[in-house]
Amino acid sequence: MELDEAKQKNQTALYNGLLKIIGGTKSANMESITRRLMQNSGVIERSYALDMATNNNLTSLAEDIKTVAGDRNESLAAKARRTLEKLGVQ
Repeated sequence: MELDEAKQKNQTALYNGLLKIIGGTKSANMESITRRLMQNSGVIERSYALDMATNNNLTSLAEDIKTVAGDRNESLAAKARRTLEKLGVQ
């Protein structure tokens, strides 16, 4: 909720700080949050979602990660490909 509120109120520093904290977290309930961020249009959100997928071994998100791996932003696409390798997904 706080993440959504920070984004809505255009509090970029707070929003990015929360994303950074969430991105480094390991939790059993991360799949839905990670999927939501990965489907977001923002590069920062998708980058942190890839971190979350790696940190939490979310192989169930392989198809979403493959979609990001085809992104036109090459640095994000490369990170997605590295994430797939770390997760052991072909």
